[in-house]
Amino acid sequence: MTDIAHSSSATTDARDRIAELRRALGPAARPDEALWRHTSLRVGGPADLYYVARTAQQFIDAVDRAVDLGVPWRAIGSASNLLIADDGIEGLVVRAAAVDVQQTEDGGAVLARADAGCMLAALGKQMAIRGLAGLEWAVNVPGTVGASVVNNSGAFGSCVAEHLIRARIHLPGGADGEIEAQDLDLRYRSSLLKRGDMHGIVLDATYRLTPADPAGLRARIAEIQRTRRASQPTGYSVGSVFANPDGDSAGRLIEAAGLKGSRVGSAEVSMLHANFIVNQGGARAQDVLQLIRHVQTVVWQRWGVWLRPEVQLAGRFEAETVQALHAPPGAAA
Repeated sequence: MTDIAHSSSATTDARDRIAELRRALGPAARPDEALWRHTSLRVGGPADLYYVARTAQQFIDAVDRAVDLGVPWRAIGSASNLLIADDGIEGLVVRAAAVDVQQTEDGGAVLARADAGCMLAALGKQMAIRGLAGLEWAVNVPGTVGASVVNNSGAFGSCVAEHLIRARIHLPGGADGEIEAQDLDLRYRSSLLKRGDMHGIVLDATYRLTPADPAGLRARIAEIQRTRRASQPTGYSVGSVFANPDGDSAGRLIEAAGLKGSRVGSAEVSMLHANFIVNQGGARAQDVLQLIRHVQTVVWQRWGVWLRPEVQLAGRFEAETVQALHAPPGAAA
């Protein structure tokens, strides 16, 4: 009886704190917001509270207020690399939506500073139109600037780490400041932020670009877009599901294991690119998760390679379920 009463009291306290946070953030904070509407996979349950931060200061204030009240929080961009649980996300989900871009000269180069809410693809196109090279590889990357720093996003032979100079990071409950790219320990599709070794939010990022022929950049962008249309599926997905293992391609291993077209519910391994899982309509997070596990297991049994997820799980998943994705059975995570 005591356990039941304690659980009920804890639940009531959490609701009270979320209600107080909602009052503090004002009418823009929306309770029980369906997150599938805001994800590229079109999967996911509700956020207890959802808030769009249209300025860096709103972003900072929302996260700090959540910390002060003891409300769990998660920052998102375009949610193009997230698998959100069917039961949603506890606490506050705050979306970065500031989109200012500034340029400064730096010797023979140009520094472009972009707010976290800017779409990286749009930034790459905008810079190329201005005759600035360095981000044209990103014209099909669906994420925001902030998320791309967290994930060290990459495509077509380049990545954020090769062009990022610094990022402005806010540490909840503390100050915000410039952090040099090398201090973020950017690795393949990873960073201190993604690994949880630094618990903060990206406010903006600064990239080094170089002047180039605009016509040549437009041709390069057209080539990238043709390649993307020919090799990657359209529709609802999170892009590449698995990180490429050293010296190999996740897509090649999945295809060689005969897994193209495999389905769980409405989640399907793409027939065009095997490292994509596509929501064919009505898929649930549990369907996608089961399909991820199936692909991992078959590739492990066939090739002895454990495919580690590039997609991030967010929300009310069992901790053991998330941990199991990162190492084969019997191995340390």
